Amino acid sequence: HAIGKNLASVDFTVWCSPMNAPPRQFLERLFHTVVAAAHPANCLPAHLPPPPAMGRLVVLAAGKAAGSMTEVAERHYLDTLGLTSARLGGLAVTRTGYARPTSHIPVIEAGHPVPDEAGLAAAERTLALADSADADDIVLVLMSGGASANWIAPARGLTLADKQAVTRALLRSGATIDEINAVRKHLSRIKGGRLAVHAQPAQVLTFAISDVPGDDPAVIGSGPTVPDPTTLADARAVLARFGIEPPEAVRQALADPRNESPKPGDVAFDRATFRLIARPADAFRAAEEQIRAATFFLWKGHCSVHQLFRPEHVDQVREKIPGVRVIVHPECSWDVVQKADLAGSTDLIGKTIAAAPAGSAWAVGTEVHM
Repeated sequence: HAIGKNLASVDFTVWCSPMNAPPRQFLERLFHTVVAAAHPANCLPAHLPPPPAMGRLVVLAAGKAAGSMTEVAERHYLDTLGLTSARLGGLAVTRTGYARPTSHIPVIEAGHPVPDEAGLAAAERTLALADSADADDIVLVLMSGGASANWIAPARGLTLADKQAVTRALLRSGATIDEINAVRKHLSRIKGGRLAVHAQPAQVLTFAISDVPGDDPAVIGSGPTVPDPTTLADARAVLARFGIEPPEAVRQALADPRNESPKPGDVAFDRATFRLIARPADAFRAAEEQIRAATFFLWKGHCSVHQLFRPEHVDQVREKIPGVRVIVHPECSWDVVQKADLAGSTDLIGKTIAAAPAGSAWAVGTEVHM
């Protein structure tokens, strides 16, 4: 994202070649460098704590890296430290196709980005494991991108279908991940700090690989082990802002004060610690040395059609049509893309408009023949 932003801001096409390496080879090397920087095998072991003196170590993992994180943790405790399997338990849930071959802790595959029955069952098992922990135990929570969809535990009165409907509507709306997760946290029995509530009185240690802008612990995986600064009113405001009409059960849940999430100062967080072990910025810095050492050959490149759109055009259409949503092609200038509500390919533009609620207003910035 950072590379894309920088290139768009100068409106140049870039090829680079250190020591005459072909561009594809150079880019592949960068890709593997940034992946290695955030891979659990490299970023997790140094943070893993000693096992508890008397109790169990309960590993609860969720997200697209959950399989890999659990594999690394399991190898560390069983093979390196010699912890007996009787004192190690837990469950991991990851996106379908992302499982890893663990020897002791089960890894469940589930839906992403729309939750499914497998995620529902895995979340119930996760909550049961958290409930079983006592004061002598350590609950080790391993978080990565995708955890919000993998851990799905609808609030009382809600069904999986209700959660799926809201998730699909939010994904189509153009809402930010912060806004989406504000809603998710108030329709859940595991998100928004509630996993920490279930794990009391155990010590809860959360290690997270961030995939969200700003690396906010309350947003990563919808913050299941940290205090939630958002409120039921915030969640209702997100749905209203994007014109989303939720199922009646969801509307009732967001009006029920029992679904308010635990806030800073709650005793549930007295023995809870959160630590970021990898961020997008860390991965980018890992490639920085290679990028700085490369020779760049730049030449002007642009789409003559999309460059016709200017930031003032976005301002004008918003003034003329109150409440209009603006979606543009990413070949528009960086300033135009920043002012728009959503940017994407012509295919994404077409699908977004087709799925938009009846009566909503949209302004589209792309070729007229679309």
